[in-house]
Amino acid sequence: MVHEHPQWRVALIDSGADRTDVLAARFEKDGAGPYPVAPDPTGHGSRLARLWSEIAPPHTLLLGQVFSGRGPTTPAAVAAAVHWAVDQRAQL
Repeated sequence: MVHEHPQWRVALIDSGADRTDVLAARFEKDGAGPYPVAPDPTGHGSRLARLWSEIAPPHTLLLGQVFSGRGPTTPAAVAAAVHWAVDQRAQL
């Protein structure tokens, strides 16, 4: 269940998150997607999502997963995630 808050829609483009209460999509290195998210391979996105939720005002978190456990991401994956986030009405 996605927790909606009217104040802010924040997009986190990273390695994923260990949360199920966010709107999330995964993007491949060639920019293909959105697909269902996979487990966060590095924990980095999970830590950032937790930190953002602790310090930020009420918000709806959108998660664009662009990193896998197979090395770096690509500009195509990041661009696809940003376009998706904007389509989802992300503000930040």
